[in-house]
Amino acid sequence: MKAINIASTFCGLHIGSALLNQRGSMILGGYEQNRVLGDVGTFDLAELRGPRGFLLDVVLGVEVGASPFNQSGNISLWHGIHDDPSESYRSESDGGRTGSRLIAINPSVPYMYLPPGICETAAQYLSVTWDAGLELYTWNTDDQSSRVIGSPAFMGIILADKQAKNITIKVPFQLLNLTLLPPIVDTPTQYFPCTYEGYPGYVLGRAFLQAAFFGFEFENNLAYIAQAPGPNMEQSIIKTYQPNDTSITPNPVGSFASSWASSWTVLESPSSPSSPSTSGRGISRGATAGVAVGSAFGALAIVAAAAIIWRRKKRTQQNVAAERDTAAAPPLIGPSMDNNGQPLELCPWTEPSEAYGNAPPHEMVGPDRVYEAPCEPSHHELPLGRAL
Repeated sequence: MKAINIASTFCGLHIGSALLNQRGSMILGGYEQNRVLGDVGTFDLAELRGPRGFLLDVVLGVEVGASPFNQSGNISLWHGIHDDPSESYRSESDGGRTGSRLIAINPSVPYMYLPPGICETAAQYLSVTWDAGLELYTWNTDDQSSRVIGSPAFMGIILADKQAKNITIKVPFQLLNLTLLPPIVDTPTQYFPCTYEGYPGYVLGRAFLQAAFFGFEFENNLAYIAQAPGPNMEQSIIKTYQPNDTSITPNPVGSFASSWASSWTVLESPSSPSSPSTSGRGISRGATAGVAVGSAFGALAIVAAAAIIWRRKKRTQQNVAAERDTAAAPPLIGPSMDNNGQPLELCPWTEPSEAYGNAPPHEMVGPDRVYEAPCEPSHHELPLGRAL
C-alpha cells in the first residue's frame, strides 16, 4: 500500500460494462475526464437516497442510421405515465416543473425503477415478455431482439438538475441486455432492466450508471451526472477535484458516437432494400449506386458498339467504290503499293511525291472487328428474414 494525499471528499464513478470489456472507474479526490461527455448536471445529494433530480421524459431513439422501431425521430414514452395527482404535487412541492417526477440515482440498486407506464410503453416497441415471477421483462430470442440490441438505438433518460438545465443520458440497448444467473433463475436469462415493481420510489440504478458518469462531493452535498462513453474510450486523463471546485471538465459529447461505432451495427433506411451497412450481406447503398451506374455504362457501350459496326460497314462500302475509281486511274509515281497491298519503302535518294489523279483520298481497308459491350451483370438477392 502506498499513502497518497486525497485533495477532497469528491469521488468520480463510472461502472462501465463487463459484457463489453469496458473497465469501471472510481477515483477518490478526482475523476477521469474521458468518462465525462457533454453537458454536466448538478444535483443535490440527499442524505440517504443519494442525489435526486426531476425526471422529465424517457424516449426511444437512435444515434445514427435508421431506427429499428420503424419510426423517425425520438419516441416519447412519457404518455404512458399514469396520472397520479399526489406524485405531481410531491414533485412540484420539491421545486420540480409540472408533470415531472422526483427520481433518485443510487449505485446500490440494480435496475431502473421508473414510474408506472414507461416500461410498459417501451415494451410495445421491443421484443420482450413480462415475467411475473421475476417482475422483469425478458428478451425474446428472435431477429427483432437482435436487431434492436445490436443497433445504435438507445433509451434516453431526460433529467432536470438543480439549475433547471436538461440533461439527456443515452443508454444504448447493448447495456440493457443483461443476464440473470442461478440461483435467481434455473438457466441464464437475458432481461430488460426496466420495471416499477419491487422498490419504493423511482430510482436509476446500476443499469443506468453503465452509461452515465456519477460524481459526488460530501462536503457541499453536490452530485454530478453526465453522459459516459462507450467501450472505445479516449485516452484517460485524471483530473483532481479541489475542495472549492463547483464544476468538472468534460470531453466533447461528439465522442459518444465514435466510442460506440465499433460495437453496433448501423441500420439502413427502411425505404432501401439494403441490409445493415456493417453486416456484409445484401447490396449496400454504394453497391446499389454502382449497379445503376454500371447499367448506364453498359447501355452506352452497346449503343457505341452498334455505331462502330455501322460506321465500319459504311466505310467498307466506300472503300470498295474507291478501289473501282483507282483501278481506272493512271499508275502512281513515287511511293506505291505492291501487289499484296503493302506500302513500298522509298529509296534513300528518292524524294516523296504525291499521287496524281482525280480520285479522292481514302483510308485503308482494315479488317472488320465486332466489339461487344462489357457486361458481366452481378445478381444480388435481398436478405430474407430481416424486419424492415
